[in-house]
Amino acid sequence: MELFASLSDSLNRWAENADLLRLGVVLSSALAVFLISLVIAWLIRAWSDPVKRRLDAQVAEYEAAIGTVTPDRDPNTLRLLERLGQGLVPLDVRKRSRIVIKLSQAGFRSNRAAPIFFASKIVGLLVLPLVVGASLWLLGMDRNMILMLSLLTLSIGILLPDYWLVKRVRKRQTVLRRALPEALDMMVVCVEAGLGLTATIQRVAKEIEHQHPQLSNEFTLTMVQMRAGLDTKTALEDMVQRTGVDEIKSLVGTLIQAIRFGTSIANTLRIFSDDMNDKRLKAAEEQAAKVGNKMIIPIAVFMIPAFLIIAIAPPLLDMGNYFGGGQ
Repeated sequence: MELFASLSDSLNRWAENADLLRLGVVLSSALAVFLISLVIAWLIRAWSDPVKRRLDAQVAEYEAAIGTVTPDRDPNTLRLLERLGQGLVPLDVRKRSRIVIKLSQAGFRSNRAAPIFFASKIVGLLVLPLVVGASLWLLGMDRNMILMLSLLTLSIGILLPDYWLVKRVRKRQTVLRRALPEALDMMVVCVEAGLGLTATIQRVAKEIEHQHPQLSNEFTLTMVQMRAGLDTKTALEDMVQRTGVDEIKSLVGTLIQAIRFGTSIANTLRIFSDDMNDKRLKAAEEQAAKVGNKMIIPIAVFMIPAFLIIAIAPPLLDMGNYFGGGQ
């Protein structure tokens, strides 16, 4: 009992001291943020584990083959975000389809992607200003400054998910664009060897699975749609919509035109592949030509001052010593 009484007295004295109370709240908030960051990093690492993803893919294929359904293994956080954003998805078909297309171009094809995206905007809208405002209040800042910074973080919380989505789409499109020439060369070889278009797409998807997994996933999904009974034109156009890459759009248009008029797919792919390689070479030459202009600023900021110091400093020191000795 005496131990509990002494502990209670210590806590009361600690709570009466405003500085200690403020420091304790700040430290506990920092500890909570650190623990949450560790949990998020652990979840991201577990999700991005290639072995786990391949095992999950095999389990999903097995369950689809035998017709069984296992319980949802997603984290409770994703379920909560999905329920929170379910009522925030736009009812207008055009607005909803626009968001769904953007999410699919970023690599999120699940039906839960749109609710989770809108829920993240609400979380950023509510949580970020509250956290920033509470932290600034505990640090003892002025109320007007707290209000101004909270409003600033309010706008940041609304726009941050959209900015992240745009950056994710551009990054994924760049990866797909860089992987396309190599895939085209393999497609030319497969078609000239006698394989059909569906078999060619399947073979190329398997060959580039480790080097270019994202393009391999797109080819695999297109091949699965073709085997499921979807016509070739619709499956290829669906791939264009999922990626949003202009080069893939041109390739699909060329393939559809070759299939429609009965021309040789091998010749069509070879011409398109040569054109892609030429564009890739010109882009590399253009980037190499810009290197000289980009190096001007680093040279002017770092190398020229160092050279001037090395060249001018010794004479200046000698002059200083000379005149100082003369005086």
